[in-house]
Amino acid sequence: MFDDRILSNSLLPIFKPALHRAVQRVKAFTMISGNRMQNLHRLLRRLDRAGIRGDIVEAGAAKGGSAAFFMLISEGCNPPRRVYTYDAFELFGDEGAGVYEDVSRTLFDEFRFDPDRLKLVHGFFDDTLPAHPDDRPVALAHLDAGNYAAMAAAFEHVADRVVPGGYVAIDNYGVDEGAKQATDEWLAQHQPDHKVGPMERFGHSQVFMKVLKPLAVPPKVPA
Repeated sequence: MFDDRILSNSLLPIFKPALHRAVQRVKAFTMISGNRMQNLHRLLRRLDRAGIRGDIVEAGAAKGGSAAFFMLISEGCNPPRRVYTYDAFELFGDEGAGVYEDVSRTLFDEFRFDPDRLKLVHGFFDDTLPAHPDDRPVALAHLDAGNYAAMAAAFEHVADRVVPGGYVAIDNYGVDEGAKQATDEWLAQHQPDHKVGPMERFGHSQVFMKVLKPLAVPPKVPA
């Protein structure tokens, strides 16, 4: 199927102009390459074709580029998907980290995204991820945090919420040892019961896998 093809930079604006425009609009705000963004778009289109409902939840926002990308490419979904983006931003103490106020200004003032569809959550994962709404199914988890503890928390509180048929994508598997360790441990936990499909690699750093069975018993939602 054409949606499943990764196109060259010269062919993308010809055959997928909307995707090309989205990539161009966000590239100044993200370290994710154009090809990796194409693959994330491919996963989202697979979800659409399969009728998998649910939100996009990402752990690790950096400067907001991936959140903006997900908002742009999910506008055509029916119904439109909500995007939740979690990050500690400047609290992390990393020189390369984004600043919450700057990222918020980029997403809501420059891109003018609807705050009812895009939720930008500021704080350490151990504090914020467990409070993710229990009544919101997750179709795509995008994990791009920068150390083992953060990634382990993201797998426990985000990836374990992904519905069967959904995807978990990790953007720094090939470049961050902590991310690789957390990913391998999560796969070792779920693959023996065939709850998660095989890990597929895209390029040097990005990997993804399909959720096949429920990963965790969802907590009861108060009436």
